[in-house]
Amino acid sequence: RGSRPETRARASTRRSGTARRGALGRITRSMTTAISARALAVVAARATRTARGARGQAAARRCATERRGGATARDRRATFGTRMMSRGAAPRAVTTEDEVEAESRREARESAVGAAPPHEVSEEKEYDVFRDSLLRYMGYANECGEAFVAWLPVWGVPATYGIAATYVLADTVDKGVKRWNKAEGASDRANQAAAVATETLTWQMLASVFWPGSFIRVVVATTNLALAKADVSAFDSLAAQGLDVERILPTLLGLAAIPFIVKPIDTTIDAAAEISFAKALRGEMKNASEWAVGAGVVGACLAVPPVLFGLAETISNAAQ
Repeated sequence: RGSRPETRARASTRRSGTARRGALGRITRSMTTAISARALAVVAARATRTARGARGQAAARRCATERRGGATARDRRATFGTRMMSRGAAPRAVTTEDEVEAESRREARESAVGAAPPHEVSEEKEYDVFRDSLLRYMGYANECGEAFVAWLPVWGVPATYGIAATYVLADTVDKGVKRWNKAEGASDRANQAAAVATETLTWQMLASVFWPGSFIRVVVATTNLALAKADVSAFDSLAAQGLDVERILPTLLGLAAIPFIVKPIDTTIDAAAEISFAKALRGEMKNASEWAVGAGVVGACLAVPPVLFGLAETISNAAQ
């Protein structure tokens, strides 16, 4: 067992070793903590730099994409702006991408009905005098006539409808002749030309003549009714200066309504055509139910102008 002094010496030795090991452990832990903190700081700094770089690259990509997107949109508008839809293919001023898409569908219909073989189609867009020249404005004659009804003689408004109808018929003949020429040698050449001409005539008379004319007549009649029921004494001073507000205001509102009815009418007639006469002319009617739906849609389209003309007449009578 050894003597007591020896026991105390061994105990002292053990305590001394334990103390040294404890001090060494504390030093080791301190060093580990310091190294870990330093490593974490380095990692955090690198992560921050990486995040900043990623954000910068993302922002640069967004800017580049926006620039490219803006240029693409401008290019689309500029390109389509030169095409200026005519009454032969919706002869309206095009300002939005929805109208661009509608125009593309209309042109596709004209080229798809009995389309000529691909090698016969010119890669460059063919000049269309009814779409690319000032003649296209003849298609707006009847709308302007309805707006200026207070200033025209009795025969004035019917004359404007005659101008618009002449434009439509000329465009119809032009489209039919072009299809006839493109289909040279085809066994169904006459059918192709007749189909294109029929679709052009139907679409034009609905969307370019009778629908917009009837809507403008309702606008003018409603304005006249409002003026008849309102106190217009405030306009006496203007009337004394030769300004007939009760004639000028309906005309201005009628003209102002034209741009707002263009897209809804064109879109509606496009949708109706795709399930009725255009579909039938392409030979895509599959069963009796589709024929029935098509006939009903055509009947509804033909009924709209008489209903609106009748409504305008009723409103005009109420204003008297």
